[in-house]
Amino acid sequence: MKKLKHLILLILLFTTTQNIRAQEFSNLHFGTEETLDIISWNIEWFPKEGQTTITYVKNIIKALDADVIAIQEVDNKASFQQLIDELVDYDGYYLNGDYQSLAYIYKKSRIQVIDHYEIYTSQSYWRPFPRSPLVLVINYQNQIYYLINNHLKCCGDENLDPYDSWDEETRRLDACNLLDNYIQNNLDDKRVIILGDLNDELTDRSSDNVFMPFIDAPDEYLFTDMEIAEGSSTGWSYPNWPSHLDHLLISNELFEIYAHNSSSCEIIKLDEHFYGGYQEYDQKVSDHRPVGLKLKTEALGIIKPRSTISHLTCSPNPFTLQTHFHYKNTKKQSHIVIYNTHGQLIDQMQLPLNSRSIVWKRGFIESGVYYSQLIEEGKTIGSGKFILLD
Repeated sequence: MKKLKHLILLILLFTTTQNIRAQEFSNLHFGTEETLDIISWNIEWFPKEGQTTITYVKNIIKALDADVIAIQEVDNKASFQQLIDELVDYDGYYLNGDYQSLAYIYKKSRIQVIDHYEIYTSQSYWRPFPRSPLVLVINYQNQIYYLINNHLKCCGDENLDPYDSWDEETRRLDACNLLDNYIQNNLDDKRVIILGDLNDELTDRSSDNVFMPFIDAPDEYLFTDMEIAEGSSTGWSYPNWPSHLDHLLISNELFEIYAHNSSSCEIIKLDEHFYGGYQEYDQKVSDHRPVGLKLKTEALGIIKPRSTISHLTCSPNPFTLQTHFHYKNTKKQSHIVIYNTHGQLIDQMQLPLNSRSIVWKRGFIESGVYYSQLIEEGKTIGSGKFILLD
């Protein structure tokens, strides 16, 4: 009987191992050689299913090939250290004493860590910050970036009550004000990325929107995932509700880089790479999808410019009042069309024959991210992205 039980256990272990190996996420990709790739991921009470979760997360991280991953909800520090040890190309940091700890994992060959530290650690800040924000200072291709990892207070009734200091929305609003103050006072001219499970919607009405300290300062900050938040619920980071709670915010020192056409922000739908879909992903890994940011470092002058320019560029970018669109010499009927992030047509310009540039004035168009296309005789031959500032 003991031999039979032992055989059954071996079969179950072999089957589980083979299933994990079978889901090696061969079609899962994110990072590239040309971009700085940063991910925020709430991995919910890591590890939810012990060694099974550790193995899945290890394989996922290897497949994603990101440069930095900001983690929320590390429950077992020994298991997280095991994960780091098994990721031979990576290293990491985590807060040892915190409940649902914050952490970072980074690729050693591409990222040099300058410093890591917590902010707002004293007891007086425990109300806005149940977990102290964790800062990671990195050097990537001779440029310094400051990442601020957060996991803000959860829950609430979707109504902000400024007269109740323990109202969940009020606590998150106070946290955002404090983060803004920290950046303005300490990192005013630095490349800053605030990221994490911020536990609220970007699209709430202004009277209940905890992110208004950032949204009301479009010349200072940009939520790179605003298009996701404004889009279909199928693309949100928290399918259980559904809602979009995990965000990536950049300071204006990164606007020009993010305006590059190869920069992007996206939800990484890991559940689509599990045989059992979201139910299996939720059971074995997390109830949150990661959100990823790609920054095209060519905009910093780090990579040598190409010998031929893009078919459509604009400068300055970002800009406030007007910009110059540049394109190849037009010898056919051509025009430029401009769309917002919802795909709505905002403007279009007919291009003079034998021209190479044209001035575009924004008029009364709101600030935000917009897309442009160069169309020649009905065929799109170039595209771009730009940011309007107030």
